[in-house]
Amino acid sequence: MDPQERLFLEIAYACNEDAGYTPSRLCKSRKIGVFAGVTSSTYRTDSAYWSIANRVSYLFDFQGPSMAIDTACS
Repeated sequence: MDPQERLFLEIAYACNEDAGYTPSRLCKSRKIGVFAGVTSSTYRTDSAYWSIANRVSYLFDFQGPSMAIDTACS
């Protein structure tokens, strides 16, 4: 797994915990979107930045939009 993906998963989970949410207390319809600002990875040449937001959606079973936006140097 690309380190960017692993770190993003850890932070997303920690943000939900810090906000006092458990997976069962999130929106019942699961219509929650994930939007991530990322840039290309130099760790692996075959990694795709779009998968970062998708992994979070999969982990939490979110049914809303999942999109990574290439933000270049940010």
